[in-house]
Amino acid sequence: MKSKWAARSSCSWVAVAVVVGIVSASHAPAQCKTSDYGASADSVAAVFDSHQFVLIGSTHGGEKQQDFLLCLLSRPAFQNRVTDVLVEWANPVYQGLVDRYLLQLDEVPSDSLRLVWFDTDAPHLWARLPLIPQFYAAVRAINEKLPLERRIRVLGGCEPIDWSKVRTTADVASCSFKNNWAAHVITEHFATDPKRRLLVVYGEGHIYHNGGNMMGNLGVSLARDQLFVVGTIAALDPKDAEPAARLGDTSRLFFLDASRFPAAGPYPRALFYVQDHALAYYIDAVVFLGPEPDRDLTNQIALTAHENDEIARRDAIKGDLRQLLQLRLGARDRWFRSHPHDLPRDPRR
Repeated sequence: MKSKWAARSSCSWVAVAVVVGIVSASHAPAQCKTSDYGASADSVAAVFDSHQFVLIGSTHGGEKQQDFLLCLLSRPAFQNRVTDVLVEWANPVYQGLVDRYLLQLDEVPSDSLRLVWFDTDAPHLWARLPLIPQFYAAVRAINEKLPLERRIRVLGGCEPIDWSKVRTTADVASCSFKNNWAAHVITEHFATDPKRRLLVVYGEGHIYHNGGNMMGNLGVSLARDQLFVVGTIAALDPKDAEPAARLGDTSRLFFLDASRFPAAGPYPRALFYVQDHALAYYIDAVVFLGPEPDRDLTNQIALTAHENDEIARRDAIKGDLRQLLQLRLGARDRWFRSHPHDLPRDPRR
């Protein structure tokens, strides 16, 4: 009989050989830009005293949202409560590599680490965004000052496809969509141990979009009060000045919990997922990141010719996306067949 570790599919995690070289960790440990950043970050961290999971939006190019995230991770208020973060932009196939870089502080070449966010559903976004490699360098710098057992583990929350093994549409179909993978990690790897805490950094369009299929998936297994969802307003849109002012003082960054939400709209358009219910139905707090304009850092890194060729290869394999959607849904019973071994061992334990 084969060992349980012997067979590896295109959507399973893979062991990574020891490599030489280093990704620059010159990015200093994250510092909060202002005292308001720190205070609001501590308010988010304190939520973990009463909730196992906190969900907060991920950057899709905006600098301020990533600044706030790194501020949060740098705070003792967070580090004393939480050591695990699930991020949208990382492929869990490379979890072993990321653990070596961030937890064991091994040297890792930049081209190897880059696959973590290139081998995703949106390489044109994540692989061209300097905020992503800067994030890993910043977390490594934070971890260098922490004992191993308190270091922050960054878990991949994107679809678990090993693109080096994908040759056919069937190879893709046997892997889950990223929302389903994230829900699986939350419910099957963390919710089974109520003492564990997890920060989930995911696009708000995935957390709540017309009811939200991530929240829909989570709602099958978890009570709503286990989850705390933070909505983010990155900057003050002049067209939304009045709705934003109903939430708080828009001259500065603030954190507002649901007990102080206005009972009805209008709400700022940044909270686009609010539709038929009051704001508190969708989220449990709002972080307003100040009135200053955000900086869009998308498309700052050029893809190589090899990367463009690889994207074209993947697109050809995927073919008609509507047909692929049906194939993947039809293969649901194969998505998590390697559980509980679909995440590698935690080096801190």
